Amino acid sequence: MLRYDIRTGVKKIKTKTALAISGATLGFAGLIAAIAIPLGAHASGTAIYNNIPNTIPGNVPSVSFEATGTSEFGGQVSFAGTARTSPVVTVLMSSWGCVSGHWTSGDCLTTPGTTFSEPITLNVYNVGAGNTPGSLVTTVTQTFNIPFRPSADNTNCTGTQVGEWFNGTSCFNGLATPISFDLTGVTLPNNAILSVAYNTSDYGYAPIGRSTACSATAAGCGYDSLNVGTEGAATVGTQPVPDSAYQLTQFDSCTNGAVKPFGIDSPCWTGFQPAITVTASEPTVQGFVTGGLTLSGPRQQISFNAFDTGVNSASDYGTVEYQNFEFAGGLHYTANILCANVSSNKATFLFQIPVGSPLAGTYVVASVTDGGSPGKGHDTYGHTTAPDLASGLAMCESNTTTVTNYSITGGNAVIHKQ
Repeated sequence: MLRYDIRTGVKKIKTKTALAISGATLGFAGLIAAIAIPLGAHASGTAIYNNIPNTIPGNVPSVSFEATGTSEFGGQVSFAGTARTSPVVTVLMSSWGCVSGHWTSGDCLTTPGTTFSEPITLNVYNVGAGNTPGSLVTTVTQTFNIPFRPSADNTNCTGTQVGEWFNGTSCFNGLATPISFDLTGVTLPNNAILSVAYNTSDYGYAPIGRSTACSATAAGCGYDSLNVGTEGAATVGTQPVPDSAYQLTQFDSCTNGAVKPFGIDSPCWTGFQPAITVTASEPTVQGFVTGGLTLSGPRQQISFNAFDTGVNSASDYGTVEYQNFEFAGGLHYTANILCANVSSNKATFLFQIPVGSPLAGTYVVASVTDGGSPGKGHDTYGHTTAPDLASGLAMCESNTTTVTNYSITGGNAVIHKQ
């Protein structure tokens, strides 16, 4: 497999000594459906993160759990857009196993369509302090039928590529194969650490052991030749720590040692992030508040649109623009809504004053009541501050926060229930 190795850069790592070469060839026509799969065939909804090519290549650089003593491997991602609900996470794996023979001995032979069954776990973590893995957002284990790699083509693949399979253009050792996890009902945070975990004969959280029937064959077990694919920069979303991966490994970290428990491994992974696509649905809006108000005591103006998705604050969205005309030196900014709670004729929303503005970093909790039009004489508006994000979210979600109200001299606030 090709993967990033901190000792020698990108190198080919073989798990067994090469043997005498012989083999059989599977024609390209029989493979095209398996290897040139449009990405859309594996995912639905809006793409919020992607670093997998639209047409999946024959193979990609990959990380072998069995060869590197790894139990879990992943990366940190930042999602684009606002879709966060019921995601589908597609991970590009790389399968090197053969039905008979072995990729190291040049005699790999696979009947087209043959697969092996492997339970694989997807973990989604919040991002903790210092980019460490935080609390678990969700975990799901699904069993996949992983295709064995195609037979060796020693006619088209010669020299140093003897024993590899041929897709009509290039020769490969492994076969890139996507697997998709359905996370219906889950809401993603804006940043997350995504990882996969599975067991091999000797590694994983529950190693399978060597007493299995496949262990006694020359081909070995398919899961021992199953790798996690990697790709480079994202085309949708971003990679907050592109030189770092996340793993639990016995002897494959950036320092040539172990990473235990599962944690960040840096800084030798640039260009080799886990190959992942995430799609999700836009949240269903339960209610929202819009308004543009002129206030006195001090003289202020605020406009806002805050959308409550009714799932949790991670899916809420909107913007607020604020100006205080009596603040020394001026105070004018636009901020994103971090939480919204709309019920009956009252709404509470949370935002953070952005970097570059006076009072930057301050969490502001605002409360609005809609008493009819116009706002003057009917509506109320007030705000207060929260000491930190967690407190601000709790104040927002309670919708009972005590705030300092200001006199409304113009404008209107309207609460909309779906």
